Amino acid sequence: MNTLFRCNCINSRRFVCLLLVLMLALSSAPVNSDSQYICGDANGDGRINLNDVLFIVSYTFLSGPPPEPYESGDVNCDEWVNVGDIVYLINTIFRDGRMPCEDCPQSN
Repeated sequence: MNTLFRCNCINSRRFVCLLLVLMLALSSAPVNSDSQYICGDANGDGRINLNDVLFIVSYTFLSGPPPEPYESGDVNCDEWVNVGDIVYLINTIFRDGRMPCEDCPQSN
């Protein structure tokens, strides 16, 4: 039974990876590029999209590099980049379109 569980787990991971790639390809929200950074644009590519979610996931769970500047990944303005920002950004992109908090610092 343990082998069967592993097999299903591997298939589930492949499915999730494929789903994330498809969502990434279909999502992109262009944003104003006048500032040095954009709150929510954790990877610094000038757009708020699933790439930013994956960047924060990598930083939070896989010891990936932090957002630069750090504040660009703090979309819920609690002064930390963590799972709360991941959930907030997913909701922003796929649910209600609510942009990062109004108090999120922007560099000009």
